[in-house]
Amino acid sequence: MPGDTDSALPGVVRVGIAGASVPRLSIAATAGYGYTEPQGAADGAHHRMSGSAAVAVTPIAPVSFAMRFDERYDLHPDDGGGAHGGAVGDPRLVVRAGAATGSFHLGGELGAWFVGSQAPSIDFGATTLDARLLAAWTARSGVTIAAMAGYRLDNSRNAIDHPERLRFGDRIALGLSGFDAALAGVAVDVPIGRTEILGELSGDVLVGSGAPAFTDSPLRVTAGVRQKLGRALSLELRAEASLSGRPDVGPTAPLVPIEPRVSVFAGIRYTLPFQDEGVKLETPSSPVNTAQKPAGTEQKQVASTVVRITGEDGNPIPDAKVEIRVGTWSHPAELGPDGGYHVSDVPKGDAVVAVTAEGFVATEQHAPIGEGPAAVVDVRLTRATPSGQLRGLVRSFGGKGLAASVRVEPIGSETKAGADGVFTIDIPPGDYQVVVRAPHYKEQKRKIHVDENGVTILNAELFEVK
Repeated sequence: MPGDTDSALPGVVRVGIAGASVPRLSIAATAGYGYTEPQGAADGAHHRMSGSAAVAVTPIAPVSFAMRFDERYDLHPDDGGGAHGGAVGDPRLVVRAGAATGSFHLGGELGAWFVGSQAPSIDFGATTLDARLLAAWTARSGVTIAAMAGYRLDNSRNAIDHPERLRFGDRIALGLSGFDAALAGVAVDVPIGRTEILGELSGDVLVGSGAPAFTDSPLRVTAGVRQKLGRALSLELRAEASLSGRPDVGPTAPLVPIEPRVSVFAGIRYTLPFQDEGVKLETPSSPVNTAQKPAGTEQKQVASTVVRITGEDGNPIPDAKVEIRVGTWSHPAELGPDGGYHVSDVPKGDAVVAVTAEGFVATEQHAPIGEGPAAVVDVRLTRATPSGQLRGLVRSFGGKGLAASVRVEPIGSETKAGADGVFTIDIPPGDYQVVVRAPHYKEQKRKIHVDENGVTILNAELFEVK
């Protein structure tokens, strides 16, 4: 799964991923620089230094809460009134909920942006609200494709009493808007070992009476890399380019957010799963199996066990089911933000790690669990032999469907056709002889070939025996 964004929640950049977290606490810090070209003949280039800090908590897997504070300092050259600069600080709150079903993650989030005009800047009359729908799909290779759609109820214009008095540089620095916005984004996260390659295209399309053209709305493309340094710590480096045109920034023009033409950011993230600290949150989806713990194991436990699962190609498998058993004690492992499967309070002893995943051969692997630091178990799965399928229709020469038996030799697989003569049977790829029998009809034998992941059609017409 992708790591954390600037908001300390899972996602690519601006496109978040719901339902991807186990109960955990995470923090994120990011710093960046942005350059904006001159906006007029009397203006020069604008420079922005920015930073953000965020903390997020997921008390139960479906729901997360995040608090983030953004700080930026903009320096503007002489625009006719002398060079100047200013700082702005904006708090933000986010609530996210969602669930994962197989490889799909669906959910949504609500956000509040407390806008102002000076640092620290809070003007409750300018509070701006976001609502977003989030969807993501993770392939067996670990590649995640995510999308976001939403709406922003933008009240940030209320932070300024007389916008016509703002200088060009201040209009850019404050980022205030006189329009609501439709939010959209698509993103991809490609894992290569412990590295994530990030790509995202996003936009805030301004809407409402008098809104500027679509091309003048904030539109951006982002690329970056996120490097995991361990289970909890990761670093991120990314670059962003604005695709937007530049609307009028004159004193009578409406307020429109103008983002830096190019920006670079560096960030650090730290995630602490609750399970790693021995804290059990009892939920219907992951009950604490205290009843099955054998007596005397209370002093023979380790903090946690991590199971790392890969396929034959070395890529992680994100949708496996993992269970750890020690004697009569057993417990399922939860997929963590680092891509490993975690379980805490494992008794000391010889553990059996049972792993199943669609399309792979089920595996059980022994692993000694001792006192001390977390044990790490590496499991490599082998793909199951691809199946083929035989379908067909058995009928008499008069066209009547026959409830015949269909046997595949030499493997001995057998099925019975329905009253209409239709049958289906799953068999491995290969060459076979099919024997078709029905009472009062002459037996028929046919040779067939079944391709890997293919479907072979066999229609048989039987002679009636008088």
